Amino acid sequence: MDSGAFSQTLVLQTQIPAGTDAQCDYVFVTFYNGLPPAPRTRDELNQALRKADIPMTAAAYNAKLSEMGKLAWDNITQYQALVGGAKKDDYLEFNAMSSPDPGACVALEKKDWQPLAEQMVKDGNTDGWAVNEQIFPRGAKDDPAVSTVDVFPNWDAFTHHYDSIRSAWKKVHGDADFATTMAQHGKLCTIEHTVLYKVVDVVTPSK
Repeated sequence: MDSGAFSQTLVLQTQIPAGTDAQCDYVFVTFYNGLPPAPRTRDELNQALRKADIPMTAAAYNAKLSEMGKLAWDNITQYQALVGGAKKDDYLEFNAMSSPDPGACVALEKKDWQPLAEQMVKDGNTDGWAVNEQIFPRGAKDDPAVSTVDVFPNWDAFTHHYDSIRSAWKKVHGDADFATTMAQHGKLCTIEHTVLYKVVDVVTPSK
């Protein structure tokens, strides 16, 4: 991170669903300044480990990773709008969506939900929000095409999310009918799966 290869990492621990139904116990989210660089070669990893004063070779490091867990999936996702951000001990709700028109879905999220999210952060009910579009893999069978993230400062904020949405909605959208707007969203942005995580660590550059 200090080399500028990426700008932040979040370590997320799955809260709901838990047990054997959970796809992953932990999720690591890495933020890059642009597209990710090419994967490190063994020599580059050896060099990075030495610079970090980690007394392991690349082979030993990879063997330890395999011993402690296995990678379930990986993808490249680009956020299209970002409000606020996550801090340690926040709760993060990830909503995976399918859409017949991802671009239109993102535009609708930015139109209706971004100002709502800004108001909710201002009110102290959330710490952040984002709408994302999956870049790779990308195909008809590669869901989610679009995802949103809601970040909560504590458990109480998560459990009262719906109440805080209705309160902020009146401030931002006035007399616009909430149910009608949600019906419109449902046609373009269908939530297929939601996972709740706890942010157990946030890593940023030391410089």
